[in-house]
Amino acid sequence: MWVRNLNASWHVNDNDKDAYVKINYNDVLSKIVLNKSVSLELIYENENINNYKSNIKNIVKYRNNIKEVIPFIIERKPKKLW
Repeated sequence: MWVRNLNASWHVNDNDKDAYVKINYNDVLSKIVLNKSVSLELIYENENINNYKSNIKNIVKYRNNIKEVIPFIIERKPKKLW
């Protein structure tokens, strides 16, 4: 199960010019490519999922060098979320 935001980033080639990102609602924003087939299942958020999400919410926004906190997040992540 993947309970995590998918973050997007863009690279500006020329810092002397203004940069704009235009996203069309009908366009594909991202594609996920996996190395084997997967079964997708619709699940609903429960208390375990909400607790896990609260641990990772906005972590990228407030932290630099996130690799330092990854062991703590993994340690607190429930082994089974549903």
